[in-house]
Amino acid sequence: MAVDDLHLESMHNFRDVAGPGYETPDGPMRRGYFFRANIVAPSDADAEALARIGLRTIVDLRRPEEVEKNPDHDVIGADYVHVDVLGESSSAATIVGYDEEATPEKARSEMLRVYRSFVVDAGFRERLRPAFEAVIASAGPVVVHCTVGKDRTGFVSAVLQLLAGAGREDILADYLETNRRSEAWVADLAAMFREHAPERADTLIELLHARDEYIIASLEAIDAEFGSARKYLIDGVGISADEVDRLHATLLGHESD
Repeated sequence: MAVDDLHLESMHNFRDVAGPGYETPDGPMRRGYFFRANIVAPSDADAEALARIGLRTIVDLRRPEEVEKNPDHDVIGADYVHVDVLGESSSAATIVGYDEEATPEKARSEMLRVYRSFVVDAGFRERLRPAFEAVIASAGPVVVHCTVGKDRTGFVSAVLQLLAGAGREDILADYLETNRRSEAWVADLAAMFREHAPERADTLIELLHARDEYIIASLEAIDAEFGSARKYLIDGVGISADEVDRLHATLLGHESD
């Protein structure tokens, strides 16, 4: 079953990392295997749909307190792997949230810092390693997610797409798709901010959006620091060359080649 057939009404940002089958120099990306999402808390009907596609691994990138507040639901047949990508690092939301003088410009600056840090910060790369290892080790379809499926998930998804050979325009369009899928969620939070913190609402709302410059900052950092997604995963994250090549083959559905 392709992801387009799922219609997961209870998970607004669940979708296929391969999109419609993004073209690469080695053929289209494999569909129906690598997924990205917000919190995995499906309705009973959606949980059954996830089981039908053979979901085998859920990789949760959130902080422990996020998991405790909104834990994932069990999906029959799927293993759960928790990887705290942020660790002790301060997220943009944390820094801006505690700075009462922060402006929307400060919010965007902090978001850019985090997206670059995914690449240039050794601590981030070390914490990302078990996430990529879990994706590689999965015995079948895998979903990677955080709270909204925007930043941590958006970066991991972009690395997978870049490794597969997807074009930058497709990577960017897929990243920005979160904005369309999250419109209702953003509207609800924006209304709450304007009611309870009107003087800071614009700044807080800024943190809810996916901006093209954010993922571009990550991609440019990969180019500058490592030269390619493959080298980023090998030299930066610490995944073996054989495992990265196996991941590349799986992304394209070429495992038996």
